This record gives sequence, structure tokens and C-alpha cells, in this order.
Amino acid sequence: MAIKSSSIQFITSLCLVAAILGGWSVLGHGQDSEFTVTKEFRYALKKNEMPFIISFSSDKSSLAIALKTGNKRYVWSERFGKSKDYDRVHFLHFSPAGNRFAFMAELEERFFITVDSAEFGPFSTIVHDSVSFSLDGRRFAFLAGYKPEADAKEDFFAVVDGIQQSKHKDIVDVRPRFSNDSRHIVYFMHDGKKHFAILDGVKGPDFEQTGEGPHFSSDGDRMYYLGIRRDTAYLVVNDSIVHAFYDLVDITASPITKNIAYVAKQTKNDNYGVRINDQPVKLYYASRWPKYSPDGRHFAFWASDGKGQFAVIDSNEGTHYDHISDVRFSKDGKHNYYMNFLENTDSDRRWSYVVDGKEMPEMKGSLNNPTIYFSEAGSRVAYVYDADSTDERAVIDGVEHSGYKMVGEIIFSPDGLHVAYLAKPKGEDLLRLYLDGKEIPNDDMIGPNVVFSPDGLDIAYWVNKKEGRALFINHKAVAQFRNTFPMELDYEADGKISFFAIQSDSIYYVTISRNSSPLK
Repeated sequence: MAIKSSSIQFITSLCLVAAILGGWSVLGHGQDSEFTVTKEFRYALKKNEMPFIISFSSDKSSLAIALKTGNKRYVWSERFGKSKDYDRVHFLHFSPAGNRFAFMAELEERFFITVDSAEFGPFSTIVHDSVSFSLDGRRFAFLAGYKPEADAKEDFFAVVDGIQQSKHKDIVDVRPRFSNDSRHIVYFMHDGKKHFAILDGVKGPDFEQTGEGPHFSSDGDRMYYLGIRRDTAYLVVNDSIVHAFYDLVDITASPITKNIAYVAKQTKNDNYGVRINDQPVKLYYASRWPKYSPDGRHFAFWASDGKGQFAVIDSNEGTHYDHISDVRFSKDGKHNYYMNFLENTDSDRRWSYVVDGKEMPEMKGSLNNPTIYFSEAGSRVAYVYDADSTDERAVIDGVEHSGYKMVGEIIFSPDGLHVAYLAKPKGEDLLRLYLDGKEIPNDDMIGPNVVFSPDGLDIAYWVNKKEGRALFINHKAVAQFRNTFPMELDYEADGKISFFAIQSDSIYYVTISRNSSPLK
């Protein structure tokens, strides 16, 4: 069984190595009249020492680095110092709470997982993406395999809180899941044709196939997934079969209650219908794609009466159309939207968004990213669409902005007064910044993102120069370093910007705070 690669960390590693080998100069600034730049030393790179993976906790309070010197690979972390030497280091991983840390490494064709300072292994196989922490970081798990010799039989198992669990013939490549309260853990395994879930160390019923999960309800009291035997689909809750159907899809759970919603049909000739906790909602000719809003306050699904299609949102039927998409919610759960396909042929693609029940202007072209962007108050709306393969357009408050071959995420300032996005104009290869409909001049590549401060007074973004990465706030360079990470920029709730930076062969934690500077 092959080890899966981590594309995100690999790309980041390449960028980091290229930055160092490229010999970017280090400029950096300390303080100007508007901003204070504070640098806190974290690590000094030794002679011939090259970092190739850098990871940190979500609050940036803890740092870990995978380094190489010659043929040696090792990990340094702020809490546990330097690890032993390995042939390869595959990934670094912090728990969601940031209080635990793990990495995967390889030595003499055997694999190891280290959690904090405790090493587990050797293993012949580790499922690369299987290392999981509970939300509070108290518990951890991963999937592994072991065979004593190259031609020997390989056993597969989970390791939970450092203890090896029961052995099986193979692994189902799904990461172990912890309940939100950390009390329970579930994962899939199989023995030949028998597929099953293991909940808190107890094996569940056998199926020919498992899927649509496993998941926990928000309070952790209910675990659910789909099990299949021949022509029958089963809803399984807490490893007990609740109901059998001809087919069952689209399982989802409320983020605030114990409710489980899904779509099923009783027989081959039935149409699909939405059910909640094994009880059908209002019956339609057909219904699909149930969704809870992120805040759990709203519930929606697609439905058809056999003549047209419509959205059902909080039990209210929307306008009937010929053909619509599934219903989606904004990140805060306050808004809903879907697509009304006016014409959908190869020669004629016309459609419009329906936002909170209101139909938006008609558009013609393809749609690669069906996402709508809302201001915090919800009074402003924006989206992006493709008029053709080389013509992307931004629509902001119903006004179309064209002339681009690529448009990125559209963001509104928290007060809703400003809107910004990055885009590549036709005939150019550099990302340009557009603020309130006007291009902000810059001769270098901007990106990968742009952000507003929490009070809406500042706009910040990286500018990638030959000498390094320069942080611009309100279109003025505030600080520049050889390289910075993470790649994307963000403001913290207190209005500060923080990131890690490489300067003069040392790694620093950098904090930038504003003294006073209105957005211009």
C-alpha cells in the first residue's frame, strides 16, 4: 500500500526551498509613523541546514520545522526540540486546539508516527491523511499496517491514544473521526468482502460496502453512516441498523441538534424523498440535497412536483422554475441561494442566481465556482462567472465588471463600505488588485489574497518582489522579508497581522499593529 503524498505541504516546501536557494535579500522594517512591526526570534538555521516543511498551531503560538542537512531529515519543535534523524519526513500536523503535535517519518523503509515526544512504530504502512486529533487535543488516532518481512502477510489496524487496536485484512481510506466532545471514536475497516465500522473498539454489522460517513451528531451521542448489502442500503446509527431502503444518499446532520437528514427511496420505482430521523418530510414527486445552514437555524432541499423544480427552505416552497441547482447557504447561515438554469445546452448556457428568494440578473456562459459573497450586513452581494474560457467577470451589486481572464475571491470590508478582489486582466500574467472598482497600480505580483482589517479602515496584501515578500497596507510597503508563511494573509480579531518570516537565516514571529491610518 503506497503512502499518500501531501500536496499542500509539498508545494509549500518547494516554494520555501526556492526562496532560500534563490538568495532573496532581506530588507525588513522596524517601525514607521503608522505601523509598529515587532519581531520575536524563534529559530536560527544552522550552516547547511535547510527547512522544507514549516507548520504551526492555529493560534501561531507553537512552531515546528522539518529540516535537512545532507542526507539527514529531522524535526525541530518549540516544545520538544530536535527529533532523531530520519531518511524522510512526510508531514507535520498540529491538533485543532494547538496543544498537540505529530509528524510522520521514514527510516530504513519503515514508517513512524511521533506524537509530541512519543514515537510509535515501526510500521510497514501508514495511511498518510489518517492522523487525527480530537478537538480538545486530548486524544489521537491513525491507521497503520505491519508485516515483519517483505513477503509476509500484512495486518492493518488503528492506533488510538497510542494503543494498537484489533487487526484486520485492510484499511478503508477514511480518517478516524472523534466526536466533538472527544468521548467517542469511529473508523472503517474491512476483512475481505466484509466492511464495517468500529465504534469505541466495538465492531459493527458487516456490509459489502460502507460510505456517507462515518459522522457524529454535534453532541456526540449519535454516530451514523451508510451500509450497503446487495440491492439494499441501510442507515446505521450507533452501529445499529435503523432502516433499510432501495437507495440512500445525501446524509447530513444538524450542527446544533441530534437531527439527521438524508434522501432515500423505498423501492426501485419510487422517487427520492427527504427524511429527518427516519421520518419523511412533506412528500414531493422528488426531492434531493438536504442542507442545514452553518448556524443550524435553517433547513433546505431541492424538490420537484414533476412539472418544475423549486427550493424548499424552512418548509416554505420557493418559486417554481424549469431547472434549478441545489440550495446553498452563506457562511453565517443568514442567506440562501441557488441557480436557475434558463438554458443549459452546449450552444446556449443562460442562468441566474436566486438569492434569498430574489432573482438576480441573467448571465450567459459557464459557471465554475458557484459561490456568492455577502457583506456582513447582507446588503451587498457579489459573485464571479465565466462568459467563456478566457473571460471571467465579477458581478458586484448587480454591476458587471469585465476584461479579466481570472477573478479571485471577492471580499467586502466589515462595514460594507468597500469591496476588493484580485484579478488577471486579459493579456497579462500578474494578479492586479481592484478596490471599489478601481485598479490599484503595482508592477509586481500581488497575492495570494487581500484582506480588510476588522474595523474596515485598512486593506492589506502581499506583493511578491525579487527581493522577497513585501507587506502592503493601504498600498504602502510596511515590511519585507525573504519569505513568509503562511502564504495567505489574515487579520486577527484585535486588528493585528501576524505571521512567521525568514530573515538573515533566522525564523521570526512577526506582529504588525496599526497606530492610525484611514483607508484611502
